[in-house]
Amino acid sequence: MANTTCQAPQAASQEAQVLKALAEKRDHERDVLLKAMEENSNFSKMAEEKLTLKMEHIKKNRNALLLAMLDRLQEKVRNSVVHTIDHTGAPYRSTTQEHHTGAPYRSTIQERHTGATQNVQQQMSIYKVDQQ
Repeated sequence: MANTTCQAPQAASQEAQVLKALAEKRDHERDVLLKAMEENSNFSKMAEEKLTLKMEHIKKNRNALLLAMLDRLQEKVRNSVVHTIDHTGAPYRSTTQEHHTGAPYRSTIQERHTGATQNVQQQMSIYKVDQQ
């Protein structure tokens, strides 16, 4: 009988040690998992911020490019000169329409550039380009 009473506390002690080791292992695994989840969250946030900055940069570059193109086009309109004048003194530019029909197609460079400028402005309004 003395033998069994000595073994019972020893078995309980071993069982307690095993449970303690399992609890420590579970705590360690939980800590590792929490750390991995935190690192994943941080990585996702950084990637999202980087992508947002890149998209803003691309948008600014696109707007600057469109504004530069519009400025060049408007400069061409301001500096345009009529190339030829018909017998009535009205400016015109010969086109395939004139060659096929015989009727002159009268249009000044100013009118053509104005139409092109309006087209560019319409395109910019579609893309919501901010003129600064």
